[in-house]
Amino acid sequence: ADNFAAHGTLGINLLRVNRLKDARLHLELAHRGHGFDARVVNTLRLLDTLDGFETYRSQAAVLRISVDEAAVLTPYVVEAIDRARREMAERYDFVLERPVVVELYPHHDDFAVRTAGLPGIGILGAAFGDVVVMNGPSAQSADDFDWANALWHELAHVFTLNMTNNLVSRWFSEGVSVFEEWTHGPTPRASVSMGFIEAYADGRLLPIAELENGFMRPTYPDQIEVSYIQSGLVCQFIDMNFEQGL
Repeated sequence: ADNFAAHGTLGINLLRVNRLKDARLHLELAHRGHGFDARVVNTLRLLDTLDGFETYRSQAAVLRISVDEAAVLTPYVVEAIDRARREMAERYDFVLERPVVVELYPHHDDFAVRTAGLPGIGILGAAFGDVVVMNGPSAQSADDFDWANALWHELAHVFTLNMTNNLVSRWFSEGVSVFEEWTHGPTPRASVSMGFIEAYADGRLLPIAELENGFMRPTYPDQIEVSYIQSGLVCQFIDMNFEQGL
């Protein structure tokens, strides 16, 4: 009962499975016992922010979104969730049993705290089973952030995680999500960076059996980005060269 670090970690992880009330209970207990844990303080403040969000609910979706953006974005997000559920269910022969929870944050640091308890992480979205949390369109410049495609990417993760009871390998789940972006997303297009071309030319691509290491144990600065693209290309190859495809 007095392991306050454990209560804090449990609270953050309960948020990832959409148990907001239980999460607050454990986070507040952790804060009362040890008020200097930055992750706990940040996450409690984040929960106060979430309390001010609007919530849309249907059988297919739960959307939490800032009041300032709700009127404009809710129809687009709900339509994307409905389309993803319908099309991916047919494509992968799997029907989601629970609503998809999506939270859109207008400030990147709020999203970062929601994901890891601390600001400053360099990702755009994350999926935890049925829960998708991500930057909204206000969080970054439209010049380098296609939020609608990023949402489609995360929705594909919901399918691969649910289909495998969260046991899918990181590289394959990312590969399917990149493939989905390239071929079925709101703005479908393949995108291969110069960094990937240089890695290919230098022989730095990993064998498929080792591709997980590109995400989990990178050995050069842009290897994670390179591994995203390589994983997407592997899934595209499967789709193009095998009868059943993806």
